[in-house]
Amino acid sequence: MSAKQPSFTREQPDDRRQSLIESCAHCLATRGIGKTSVRAICAQADVTPGLLRHYYSGVDA
Repeated sequence: MSAKQPSFTREQPDDRRQSLIESCAHCLATRGIGKTSVRAICAQADVTPGLLRHYYSGVDA
């Protein structure tokens, strides 16, 4: 019996936050502020919207 690989990777909180920041910057640069959304940022970072909200309480954060 082989070990099952998890479908996700657990990154360190600071690394995950940095990844989300970089994804946000990429979306803003390519889509503009009007078309950047939580879903777009999460798709770029390859995470769920719930995970983004786990690290950031809102837009201002």
